[in-house]
Amino acid sequence: MSELTYRETQIAEMVAAGLTAKQIGYRLGLNEQTIKNAKVVIYDKLDVHNAPEMVRKLATDNLSHPEEKVSA
Repeated sequence: MSELTYRETQIAEMVAAGLTAKQIGYRLGLNEQTIKNAKVVIYDKLDVHNAPEMVRKLATDNLSHPEEKVSA
């Protein structure tokens, strides 16, 4: 399993907080499709298929960077 980049961690945390791709894109100054593409990469890196699985995986494996938390 590959480690998430800082940007991927930001996106994963916002997804976990319940934000949509459009909302995340707005907050990060990115296109909605860019966020959707990033989610696919994140899911692939974590070997999960959806947001709830991703949240469980991040919590279990402690893959997010606590010192770089993103407010959602």
